[in-house]
Amino acid sequence: MSAPSIVRSLPTIRSVALSSLLICSLIGLGASGAFIALLNDNGRTLDDRAGFAVAIPVLTLVLVAPMFIIDLFRKGAFTSMIIVELPVLGVLFILWLADAAWQSNLLSEIQPVCSIPASRQSDIAQKFCTDIQLVVAFGWIAWITLLGYFVTLLTVCIDGAKRDASIWKSSVRECDFGYESSSQSMDKFAQQENESFSVRF
Repeated sequence: MSAPSIVRSLPTIRSVALSSLLICSLIGLGASGAFIALLNDNGRTLDDRAGFAVAIPVLTLVLVAPMFIIDLFRKGAFTSMIIVELPVLGVLFILWLADAAWQSNLLSEIQPVCSIPASRQSDIAQKFCTDIQLVVAFGWIAWITLLGYFVTLLTVCIDGAKRDASIWKSSVRECDFGYESSSQSMDKFAQQENESFSVRF
C-alpha cells in the first residue's frame, strides 16, 4: 500500500483502532473488577497486579474516549491534535504492555490450577481462571492495537512533517500530511513552466 493511500485510510484506521481499544478496556475493566470482587468475597488480599489491571483500562477510557468522541462532533478540538494524540497513545502503549506482561506472569503462576479439568475445579477456581484469562487476552489485544496504530501514525507524521511542519497541530481526520499541498505546489510549478514556455515561443 502506497503512502498516499495509507494517509487517505488513516481516519478509518484511527476509528477502528480507538474503538477497539475502548472495547478492550471495557472488557478488561469488567474482568478485573470481577476478579477483585472474587478475591474480596473469599477474604483474599489484593496485590498490586489487581489494582494495576483496573487502573489501566480506567485511564484508557478517561483519555481515549473524549479524544475519540469529541473528534466525531467537533473539528479542530485540542484533544484531537496529533501533538496531543501521539504522546497519549505512547504512554498507554507502554502501560498496556506492562499490564499484559504482569497479568501474564500471574496467569503462568496459577496455570497448574487452571489446567485442571473443569469438572474437577471448584466454581471459585473456574471464575478466577476465566477472569484472569480475559484480562490477559484483551490486554495483549489492546497493546497490539496500540502498537499498530501508534507506529503507523508516527511514521506518517514524520514523513509528512518534511513537507508540511504544521501537521502536528492538525487532527488525523483533517490532515493531508503534506501530500495535497505538495501536489498543489507541483501543479503550480508545472503551470508556471507551461506559461513561461508559451511566452518564449
